[in-house]
Amino acid sequence: MRDEEPLQTREQAEEMLRPLQTPEKIPGFKWWGIELRAERQLIGTCGYCRWDKQHHRAEIGYDLWPDYWGQGLMPEALQALLRFGFEEMDLNRAEATTHTENERSQRVLAKLGFQREGILREYYCRDGIYNYQVQFSLLRSDWRARMRGKE
Repeated sequence: MRDEEPLQTREQAEEMLRPLQTPEKIPGFKWWGIELRAERQLIGTCGYCRWDKQHHRAEIGYDLWPDYWGQGLMPEALQALLRFGFEEMDLNRAEATTHTENERSQRVLAKLGFQREGILREYYCRDGIYNYQVQFSLLRSDWRARMRGKE
């Protein structure tokens, strides 16, 4: 998904997740909240959009409250998301785009084995300004090889 402004409150996250609780109304989306295990507190979201069942691919998106950045929480959540995508959704390819200046997000994707594919020029428009995005992908074969290496 495209980089959006970070969510600032639990209410914003709940509002964003509300329509996604009825997936039949938004085909091609699967989205979850991220909670801290010990606190049962919503701290972010992650999921799939643009699920193309014919071609076995979908785009991941994610956000995390800034208070929790840099703690390794998003890679942990995305590992579970990728496992679900490759094993349950039968994906062959997981895609991600991030703003060219979002180095944190690019590091998360690289840590998970995503390959940088290139720049999408003027890919989306926010507030009348066209933004560039970096395109990443992870193939099921790459993911399986990484999982075998961790055993």
